[in-house]
Amino acid sequence: MIFLTAKIATLCSTIFSGIYIVVAQQPSILLVSLFLTISFILEAGILLVRNRGFGFRIQFKWGNQIFHKLIRQTGPVVFNSIVFQVSLLFSTTLASLLGQGYVATLGYANQILSIIQALVLVNILTLVYPSMTRMFAKKITAGKELFIKYVTVTNILVIPLVVGITVIGDLFTALLFERGAFTSADTQQVTLFMTMLGIGLPGLVLRDFIYRVYFCLDDTKTPSRISVFTILANVLLLLILTPIFNIYAVLLIPGFMNFVSAWFAYRLLEKRIGRMDARHKLAKQQLIILVNAGVMGAVLYYLKAQISLSPIVSFLLLVVVGIVIYSALVALTQRRFIQTLKTEGASK
Repeated sequence: MIFLTAKIATLCSTIFSGIYIVVAQQPSILLVSLFLTISFILEAGILLVRNRGFGFRIQFKWGNQIFHKLIRQTGPVVFNSIVFQVSLLFSTTLASLLGQGYVATLGYANQILSIIQALVLVNILTLVYPSMTRMFAKKITAGKELFIKYVTVTNILVIPLVVGITVIGDLFTALLFERGAFTSADTQQVTLFMTMLGIGLPGLVLRDFIYRVYFCLDDTKTPSRISVFTILANVLLLLILTPIFNIYAVLLIPGFMNFVSAWFAYRLLEKRIGRMDARHKLAKQQLIILVNAGVMGAVLYYLKAQISLSPIVSFLLLVVVGIVIYSALVALTQRRFIQTLKTEGASK
């Protein structure tokens, strides 16, 4: 319930802040800032009202052993975030040296992909991490099964979204940004960047879930070490390959390193707790998801060429068709997996 309250408050805040941008004919940066400020106040007000009665008092006990453990475990995570931001800054700086407008295009593409990460990956990770922690604490074997199911469920959502971006992402980009100095050529370039960056999202899903398994085992140092190694390799590959492949190296190498770091973390984890997927369930499920998403993408690509409606109507129609087709394919090809999820949900 607490998790849901926070999300409702964020949703109300987002809707309020977006009203002005949607309604205003010529948005002013000052009024945009004002609406954003009020939206934050609105979010805080909703949380205060919903959480009334919950009292707390901040108290630092520097000699407490639990506090020491907290610092030891969160320190590597914070360091990992800092290193990631430095790597992102390096990629952005490199893009600025390759051509005019690349940084802005990269920013637009990342904004759209961030929507997927925030709506799907971050929320699912937040919801399932406590369950993973409890399961790994009880029985490692059961924890491994839960890991496979959660990764599969997340990629059931993420992979078709990536395919959808590839096929109809230009319509979505046009609806969001194509006005004023933002032309149709800019839309095509943002969509291309977004597609190439999106290829790495399934690898990001796998890597983040593997890292959560390490966290369940009270190990935050190993993911941080892997991240440092990954980022160093990322920088080295960028320096070597960017002169050859130009901006495409900047777009593809980070996604490629998502898969590399996931594989490396996965292998190290297996050496520690044994085989994670003895029957290759995870690989089989990912292959089925790819095939289903591919079929959906092919149908959308064909329909998109036949439709001559307004951009917003075309986009909404294709989204609905895509959801229907993909849902039907999942129901046909992954019925046993879905039934297992329902059975476990009912038992809980």
